[in-house]
Amino acid sequence: MKEIHKKILVFVKQYMFEHDYPPTTREIGDGVGYTSSSTIWGYLRDMKEIGLIGYVDECPRTITIPGMHYTWDTKDNIQARGN
Repeated sequence: MKEIHKKILVFVKQYMFEHDYPPTTREIGDGVGYTSSSTIWGYLRDMKEIGLIGYVDECPRTITIPGMHYTWDTKDNIQARGN
C-alpha cells in the first residue's frame, strides 16, 4: 500500500465517523492535499483494485471500507464500528 493510500483511507474513515456518510472525491482531495479530482479518482481505483475500499462506479458518496460496520442506536444515530 502506498503512503497516499494510507492517507486517503485515514481521511475517509475519519470523515465517515464525523459525518455519517462518505466524502466526495473533491473532499478527499482537500483532506489529503490534492486539487485534482482525477488524481484522486486514480488513487481510489487503485485502492478498489487491491481491496482497500469499495464503491459504486459513477455514483457519488458510495465509498465503503471492508470490515467497517454501521449500527443505529436508539436515537437513530449511525455509529461506525470496525477498522
